[in-house]
This record gives sequence, structure tokens and C-alpha cells, in this order.
Amino acid sequence: MFKDLEKMKELYDDGINIIDYIKSNSDLKGNTTEMIKVSYDLQAGSYIQKVAENPMWENKYADAFNRTFDQLGPCNSILEVGVGEATTLNNTLSRTSNVYPNVFGFDISYSRVKYAMDYLRRNNAGDVTLFVGDMFSSAIQDNSIDIVYTSHSLEPNGGREKEALSELYRITNKHLVLFEPGYEFANNETKKYIQKHGYVQDLYSTAVDLGYKVIEHKLLFKEHPNSINNTAVIIIEKDPSKNPIALSPLACPVTKAPVELICDNYYCRESLLLYPVVNQIPCLLPENAIIATHYLDKL
Repeated sequence: MFKDLEKMKELYDDGINIIDYIKSNSDLKGNTTEMIKVSYDLQAGSYIQKVAENPMWENKYADAFNRTFDQLGPCNSILEVGVGEATTLNNTLSRTSNVYPNVFGFDISYSRVKYAMDYLRRNNAGDVTLFVGDMFSSAIQDNSIDIVYTSHSLEPNGGREKEALSELYRITNKHLVLFEPGYEFANNETKKYIQKHGYVQDLYSTAVDLGYKVIEHKLLFKEHPNSINNTAVIIIEKDPSKNPIALSPLACPVTKAPVELICDNYYCRESLLLYPVVNQIPCLLPENAIIATHYLDKL
């Protein structure tokens, strides 16, 4: 798949849906992590443009997020999974009366994180830790983030609801908040759209089956510029850990053990794996791991 990136970039620039293109040229049926990674990396920059074109809606969206977060009580740390270009994260932070001492975000696309860092700097968003990561193998320690949330980042992962929820619940300390397509609330047209694109359908029922405490499940809005794919909110409450990790929650995505920034790269003493930092962006995907059993020698 990665051999054809130049061709896929040309197709994307011509308006072709890259995930549909990859499926049509392979035996793959569902959306794979590799498909999603390529598709979203090619889209880098487009979400910032959308915000510029429709700022009123984006502000309304951020205000709805903040009303949701406000009801959850004190929060020492917050993380957006699938942060993209940080448009939602920036608007949410800029329009809240709360102060979040520790803010994090990760995305599977390096290019989108690169855009996100620049976007946050230009908007004076303050101290935010961004990195490249995978929601199915996140580089975050157990029970370390008070509020973990998504904004349509679970969307393309239909069929993997249990995997995603289990991993995000692992890293959550107090609340997991999912702003995702509301399949249960959808009309027939929307359901067909969600099915066609392989989007998530069973988040709520999967959370219930996993025994999670769902304290809210409703449509966020009854109207949306893209009315075919309305946003629902699911709030899952978790008994907080007595010893949450707030200041340094980053972990080896393979072992979930802590990592340290040593000589400008992240190193895990337990796994002896090294993760590179490229242009100030930590690359914490499992496939980024470098076996470095002697990394600490002669430092």
C-alpha cells in the first residue's frame, strides 16, 4: 500500500476517496488501520481550512463539548484521541472557563500532528503535549488521564468497537467521552451511509456488554452542517485510580511501561525500546519502536 503513496496523493488531490480506492484495488472489505493512516495523512491541513470556512459552527461544537465536560467535575488532565489538526481541541480550550493543567492529544497521522502543533502555536493554546499514536495500542499508561475523549476519530473503525473501547477505558482515570456517529438515533439514509463507509455502529451496546457504566447517551445536536452523520455523545464513568499519573503519562505502546526523554528521544527502560522524536513530534506507534538494548551505554 505504501508503495503507491505518490499516486494516492494525486488521486486525493483529484477528489477521490482514498479508502474506497484502496478497497476497490484489494480484497479488503473493512477499514484497516493502514487505510485510515494513509487517508488521514493525505487530508492534513483540510480541517483547518474547514474551520476557517465555518467558524460559527465550530464554536457551537466546542461549546457543546465544554457543556459536556463541565458536568463531569474537577479535571486535572484531558486527552483528545485522534486529535487531527487540533481544531476541536483548540476551540474547546479557547472557549472554556475551566483550566486543564495537563492537556494531551495524539493522532495516527504524523502530518496531521505537524499541522496541529503549528495551529496550536498560532492560536496561543498554551502547553499541550502532542504525539503520534494509535488508539488501539496507545502510548499512555493505565488510569492516567481524567477525561479521555474522541471527536469522530473512532468513526472509520467499524467492527473494532470492542478493541477501541477496551483500550481507551484502560487509559481513562475518570471519564471516557465519545462524540461519534449516533447510529442508534439515525434515520435509514444515515444508517445506509454509515454502513457503506464502514463506520462504527455498536459503541453504546458494546460499552454495555463490556460492563462499563454509561451515564449518558444522546444526540449532541439535532442539526449539523453534515446532517447525514449527526454526532451522539456517550459518557462512560470509571472509578478513579487512587494514584493517577498526571505529569508524565507517556508509555511504550508495546509494554505500557513509562518512557523517558533521553538524548532527545523517548526510551523505555523496561522494554529497551527507543522511540524517535521527529521535528519535536514524538513518534510513539508500535511500528516506530527501535530495539536499543544498549541505548544508555556511555551517555
